[in-house]
Amino acid sequence: MDLKFLDFEQPIAELEAKIEQLRFVGDDSQINISGEIERLKGSSKTLTKKIFSHLTSWQITQLARHPQRPYTLDYLDTVFTDFQELHGDRMYADDEAMVGGLARLEGILGRQEEALRYMQQAAVLDPLDWGIQFGLASAYAGTEQFDQSLEILRRVREMDPGRSGTHYRFGRNYLRADKPGEALEEFKLETFDFLSISGQAMALDKLGKTAQSQSQLNSLITTIGESASYQIAQVYAQRGDADSAMTWLERGFVIRDPGLVYLKSDKTFDPVRSDPRFQSLLEKMHLAD
Repeated sequence: MDLKFLDFEQPIAELEAKIEQLRFVGDDSQINISGEIERLKGSSKTLTKKIFSHLTSWQITQLARHPQRPYTLDYLDTVFTDFQELHGDRMYADDEAMVGGLARLEGILGRQEEALRYMQQAAVLDPLDWGIQFGLASAYAGTEQFDQSLEILRRVREMDPGRSGTHYRFGRNYLRADKPGEALEEFKLETFDFLSISGQAMALDKLGKTAQSQSQLNSLITTIGESASYQIAQVYAQRGDADSAMTWLERGFVIRDPGLVYLKSDKTFDPVRSDPRFQSLLEKMHLAD
């Protein structure tokens, strides 16, 4: 038994062992066995998908507790740069079970190709982590590879059908791919109210339904208000209304809206990016080039 594999993974382990044996033979002989290797790799992929599509609750628990599953520190150097760990707190002491600190993520800085490479590496380490899959989908979208991004989101939906934020990410992809009709339907299904309303406002605007778009925007401002400063600014920016977009971005800066960390890489703001006030805000946030 291969101890790197769990008991229910042993059929996969046997196929992988055969592949390694054939590779070893191929290196030491003139026999061309590449076709057989490719066939076995295909069989291994199919078998893996079949097994992991029907895991029991206990098997999922075994995966979560796997001694060789990556830990937080394994991800940090793969996904981030310039990580600085912070220790302890003012009231007690350092908790070695928790890792926290400051780091730099390339996608936030606008370096989408680098961000994609890091997220691909992280996904290899842990393909079952929905958070990493969300990040990978966003990285593909950032490089305008929308088909790959949508395929990853479909896998996330299979892993966790009720995960909030998934429909919003689908909608954003469709919006970026100039498919506002499909985007609107996804936004309507989103369970996070502020994301659903802001998404519908943007999709309706792209569809030329100005009055309906404004109605959604008014609802967002009335019901959510400053807590959705970033999303409100997105709607105005897409319309090219620099004054209104900057007003809400400045409000977001004052209240430390978490959405602002995406400001530099968010292409929704391209229509107002050349505005001096936008560049000034990036400088205040230390995100300028």
